[in-house]
Amino acid sequence: PELGYAKITRLLKQEGWQVGARNVQRLRRELGLAVPATISASLCTPTNGPVTPRLPGRPGNASQSRSRSAAGREAAPSASRVVGGENVQPFTEWQRPPVTYWAPVTNGVVAKLTYRFDFPKPTREVYLQAQCEAWDFEMEPGSDEKVKGAFAMVASVDGTNWVDLFNRLEPEPMWGGLSSETHSIDYQSRLPAELTGARQLWVQVRMLCEGVPVDPGFYPVQHSRIEDSSANSAANEEFIVRARY
Repeated sequence: PELGYAKITRLLKQEGWQVGARNVQRLRRELGLAVPATISASLCTPTNGPVTPRLPGRPGNASQSRSRSAAGREAAPSASRVVGGENVQPFTEWQRPPVTYWAPVTNGVVAKLTYRFDFPKPTREVYLQAQCEAWDFEMEPGSDEKVKGAFAMVASVDGTNWVDLFNRLEPEPMWGGLSSETHSIDYQSRLPAELTGARQLWVQVRMLCEGVPVDPGFYPVQHSRIEDSSANSAANEEFIVRARY
């Protein structure tokens, strides 16, 4: 049970098995290897305005995702930089240790999670590390599911004029990941010059899902997925901002 369905699926595919993550999830439940999902209602309330939720993780810690200043000092957790949320929720899966991430609330409605980072001086260079994952189970071998997700990430220096960092939502959704083997996009790069020279950086993650049932065990599109939030590891820092002034 300590291995999540995503990791098991990857291991099986490496061994040559043609299997989808949804099938692995179903088999785990049938074999009694999965703990039923439990979600705190206070963490899953749909939001239509500014939000500063606390993700599941270490007690008293807003998130394992962190932002860092130019000098390398650790700044506030990135969840404390959330200034807007629409149709978005922090979600906890059933695994032990738990798997946590941001996900949409409602099918067919774009979820938006907006961060804002303030700097003491205009930036000369900004580095961003952020992660999203998506699946299209209609395309998974042997799957009869219709569950699918897509995502985009944009950034701005004023919160109004947005620049695409990656966009799999427009003009038409590109469901799932980059391939049947690659479900994640890990953005780890210096931002374009047009996103520097200001004292603020806005980052907005947009997610869309279709076919998710009521009371799901997981979502087919995820932002800042943390597979072991109890681990003292840099690998848990899924959202990092560094700037030079």
